[in-house]
Amino acid sequence: MKTIPVILFACAAFIGSVASTHAQISKSFAFGVKAGGSHMNTKLVKKPSNLALNLSGVRGAKGYQMGIWSTIPLYRWAFLDTDLSYSDNGHQRYSPLSDSVIAENRYRYVGLSVRPGVTYRGAFVSFGPEVNILTSEKINSPSQSKPIEWRLGTHLGYQYRRIRAEVFYTKSLTPYDQNVWNVEKDYKTLFYGSNLGFSVGLMLTKPSK
Repeated sequence: MKTIPVILFACAAFIGSVASTHAQISKSFAFGVKAGGSHMNTKLVKKPSNLALNLSGVRGAKGYQMGIWSTIPLYRWAFLDTDLSYSDNGHQRYSPLSDSVIAENRYRYVGLSVRPGVTYRGAFVSFGPEVNILTSEKINSPSQSKPIEWRLGTHLGYQYRRIRAEVFYTKSLTPYDQNVWNVEKDYKTLFYGSNLGFSVGLMLTKPSK
């Protein structure tokens, strides 16, 4: 996605312009709640050569996530970021000929991520693994969804007193779904997702001085 570097650069520029000594990641253990929206794009791997006959087109869909976060200080500019979240993501199947939506699949997960990060005057960036466990799904087209999905994620944000805002990008390391289109030869199409989103959070612990 070519827009991702532009978005991240713009956010970094905004963060740098508003950073002050009053804004910082807590110097002691802190936790809070957050929620936001996202958009998931899907990449198909090992798809059949005749996509129109074997599998409808696939495109991204909007989603959301909410949960709790915590930061564990490691050094004055380094910390460990953790998220425990509930998310709803999905994709749309559409007709390549008419561009009309045929069906939409939704996947709901409980996820845990642990990311080392660095911070300066409230601005922060963290990067690390994320595991998502499928809790429920709403399937309107052929699917063999995976119970567990692994991802890598990058979070870029800014914290001012108790308020925390961030943008994030996550990318699948393992497929979240698959379609078997030739059982005898074990031919299958794998679905890998990438999410771009944002969240706004509130720190529930008292800010450290």
